[in-house]
Amino acid sequence: MPTPGRRDAYGDLLEDHERWFGKAALERRTAQWTAMLTPGDPQYGRSTIAVGCAPDGQVVGFATGGETRDEDAPRPLELFALYTDSAWHGTGLGRALVEAVIGDEPASVWVAAENPRARRFYEKLGFKADGAEKVEEHLANLRDIRMVR
Repeated sequence: MPTPGRRDAYGDLLEDHERWFGKAALERRTAQWTAMLTPGDPQYGRSTIAVGCAPDGQVVGFATGGETRDEDAPRPLELFALYTDSAWHGTGLGRALVEAVIGDEPASVWVAAENPRARRFYEKLGFKADGAEKVEEHLANLRDIRMVR
């Protein structure tokens, strides 16, 4: 399954496009989605997944979430990922996917510090930066900030 919106969200933040969006990346994502959709998988077994589809059935967005992965968890739930195809930005799909995964519960989300669009979106949902930061070494040292509500 392709990853809607990943190139839109990170394309200008990651330099080696072939590594992140090429054939090997597609193979990694296929393996990841297979694990995510396999009941009882030890890494993803307790995750919630919501998928947004266009009227023709094409996947145009998804969200995943569940119990937080942070040791210093400020909230019990975490939104792990949210991506929508850029053509669906501003349609309410992102909000609907977040609501399907974590509802309006207190939660946290990690977001790229250099992604102002995503940060504004989460702020509209009541999230605020809590001062925590981390570097995603596997994503070319992308700097993330944690937001909570």
